[in-house]
This record gives sequence, C-alpha cells and structure tokens, in this order.
Amino acid sequence: MSNFSALNTALSGLIAHQRALQTAGHNAANAATEGFSRQRVDMTSAGGGVVPAVWSKSNGIGTGVNATGIVRIRDEFLESRALREAGKSSHLDAQTSIASRIEMIFPEPSDVGMAHQLSELWGAFDDLANQPGASAPRVAMFERARTVADELNRASTELTNLHGSAIGQAETLVHEVNATAERVAELNSAIRNATAAGLSPHDLADQRDLLVERLGELVGVTTRAGELGTVDVFVGGGSLVRGDRFEQLKLIDTDAVAPGGTPDPNDPALHRHEIQWAKDGYPARVDGGEIGGLLDSANTMIPGYLTKLDQVASTLATKVNELHEAGFDLDGAAGLAFFTDGTESTGPGFDPSTVNAANIKVNPAVASDTDKVAAAGGMSIDPADPTGPQQSAGTLDSTNANRLALLGDLSDGPDAVYGQLIGNLGVESQALQRRSLIQGEVSRQVDEARQSVKGVSIDEEMVNLVQAQHAYAASARLMTAVDQMLETLINRTGLVGR
Repeated sequence: MSNFSALNTALSGLIAHQRALQTAGHNAANAATEGFSRQRVDMTSAGGGVVPAVWSKSNGIGTGVNATGIVRIRDEFLESRALREAGKSSHLDAQTSIASRIEMIFPEPSDVGMAHQLSELWGAFDDLANQPGASAPRVAMFERARTVADELNRASTELTNLHGSAIGQAETLVHEVNATAERVAELNSAIRNATAAGLSPHDLADQRDLLVERLGELVGVTTRAGELGTVDVFVGGGSLVRGDRFEQLKLIDTDAVAPGGTPDPNDPALHRHEIQWAKDGYPARVDGGEIGGLLDSANTMIPGYLTKLDQVASTLATKVNELHEAGFDLDGAAGLAFFTDGTESTGPGFDPSTVNAANIKVNPAVASDTDKVAAAGGMSIDPADPTGPQQSAGTLDSTNANRLALLGDLSDGPDAVYGQLIGNLGVESQALQRRSLIQGEVSRQVDEARQSVKGVSIDEEMVNLVQAQHAYAASARLMTAVDQMLETLINRTGLVGR
C-alpha cells in the first residue's frame, strides 16, 4: 500500500465516523420524539484488491471503511403484533366506555333507581288497599306511577341519545381515517421518490408508521411492505392505502328509508350502521379498532338494552292493566287501562303491546279523576237479572288493590324483567372491563418489547458517541502521520512512495 493509499484509508475513516457521530447525535436529539426509530450507520471494510495483475499482486492490506448506509432499527414482527393488539385494545376500550355510560343510565342499587321506584309503586297500591275510599293514597299512588313512567321515558331517551352519540363519534373518526389514509399515501410517495434517488427517508418513514399506528387504533389494520420503502394498509382484507393511492370510507345508515320512499312502520328505533367503501358501497368489514367497538355497541349493545327496557314497560302495562281493567272504581264502573302509550285509545280493551319505554304514560282519563282507580275487585250477580253482567260487590272493596300490590312478587313481573336487565348489564360490563384490562396489559408488554428495539437509549448513544469520537480522532491521527511521512520523503529524497 502506497502512502497516498494510506491517506485514502484515513479519509474513509474520517467520513464514516463523522456520519456515525451525526447519527448518534440525531438519535439523542430525538430520544423523546414520538414514533422515532433509532438509526445506525452500517459500515463495511474496504479490503485490498483480489484480482492479481500481470507482474504484481496486492499485499492484502485493507483500504479503509465504507459507510454503506443508515438503517432504522426495528423488529417488523413486533411492529405487526403491536398494530394488531392496539386495534383489539381500542375496540374493547370503546365497548367498555359505552357499557359504563349505560350503567350510569341505570343507577342501581340506589334510592333513585327504577327498582326502588317500582317498589314504591307497589307500596302505594298497598296503602290504597288499606284506605280504598281516601283520596290521599290515590293521589300518592298516581305520583308513584308517574315517577315510574317518567323514569322509563328518561332511560329510553338517554339510551337513544347514547346511540346517537356513539354513531356521531364513529362518523367523526371515519373522517379522521380518511384524512390519515391520504397523508399515509402522500408520505409513501415521498419515501418512494427519496429511496429511488438514493436518499435516506427514515424520518419520513417514522412519521408514516406513526400514522399507520393511528389507523390501527381506529379501524384495526394490517400492513404489507411495498416497493421502494412504501407500505400498503388493509382494512378487513380491502386496500385502504396502496403505494401512493388511497381509498375513502363512509358510515352508512342501513335502516334508513330511501329518498322519496315510504317509511317502514316497523322501522327500528335505533338504526343499524355500517362502514362501506366510498367507491362502490361494498361493506368494509371493520371489526376492530375504536370505530369497530363503537359500531358494535351502537348496533348490538345499546339496542339490546333498549329492547329489554321496552319489555319492562310492556310487562308493567300488561300486568297492571289486566288487573285494573278487571276491577271497579269508586263509582262502580269497570276499570280503564292504567298505563297507555300516550294515544287517545285508552278505553276498555286497550292493547298494551304498543306500550314501550319511550311512550309509556299514566292514562290521562284515570289520572284526571282519582275516583277512577279500580281498587275494588269483588264481583256479584244481580238477583233481578241473573244472566246480566256481574256487578261490583262494593266500591270500598280493596281486593283489586291488594292484587296490584302483589305484582312486584311475580316471577314474570316487571320487577323480575328489570332485575334481569340489570343483572345482564352488570355481568357484561364487568366482563368487558376484565377483557379490556387484560388486553391493555398485553398491548403494554408488546409495546415495551418493540420500544426496547426501536427506542433510543441515551446511555447507549453516549457510548456510540465516544466510540465514534475516538475512531474519528484515530483516523485524523493516521492522516497526520502519513502527512509527516510524505513530508519527510519529499524534503529529504525528493521521492514519493517508490
């Protein structure tokens, strides 16, 4: 190796270790940057020539070092696993949040909950049975009944509002998905151009991967490496981002009536929604992420509890009306329907199947006159007309009021139906909380594992800085030594590397 070749060896060391110093400094500067992946300079030795000349051969001494490039330190398996686990965790968190909000609608057990209000209603009927002719227990009973009906109305309204809130939140997040997918496609384009030009787009790749992680949290995505550093993103098997192209999603009400169409009388109170591809209306099969959790809650969980609440209202109206219409009021007239759906059809034979939690009301025809409460239940036959209709045995008879007071003990009564609703809610909410807690721990461990690979360690970077600094100083010292050798040769002999 000639003296001039030694200068080139020293120069290659200066250049390579200067890049190592800059890279270590860049890592340290971004130690707290979200999504940053630490970088490392790949170096290879520049060996001596391996092709012999006619009359000479290489002495086997290397010619320095080559910095072949800068690489991002990442474990792709852990990155893919973290993306999946984040989608599952966000899905369960969304469902757990909705379940907690449903529990707030039913404050049980408490003195303001539905169970307590029903108990007080049966107690009011019992008080009426003790004083069937007094007006005070009749007024108190009406107030208890109104409270129960109002509580059912309130719970139904809040469940409906919660459904609308979940759908509105999902729609907002769909817009975020579309904007994020567009940005990922733009970064893919920039990364591809930079890679094709021989540049190092690692910081752009970090920004893109951070956006892909957000997509995973929103809709649960999978990825596949593309050409020239790009990445393809898939939702439910469909391509959301492919290279520099992206697709749009939309949230659709699948129960909505078409414009100009006739409304369906059996139209559900809470419409079902789904995510579709904007280009062709095909279902996107979003079954993960926060949006998936919100839609599962809005399409299944909330309507399920509203249906159970409607069963409570329908059972209450059916059981009470059946007994109330079989009794007699203070005037000896047959009882009317006690609970109605708020329509004018409140006479005898009212169909309680139309009653639900949203429309249940105390019959205005009964509430306007407390004497119309059918507390009497005894029946007799008129001796003068044995074939005629049965008559009340007495207006102060309290048999029917006693029967009404015992409705709370029925195994298929409104209390039992409501108790089943609360029991199911408690079990489901607790199960979701446990699953969310377990999934959160899994996600945390996976994230810690990936951060241990891609994250920046200040101590490690300090070691790298010192190592690169000394290597740089050694290369500089070699250049100085070779310069002195050349100076000696030139000044004393006038010959160079003969």
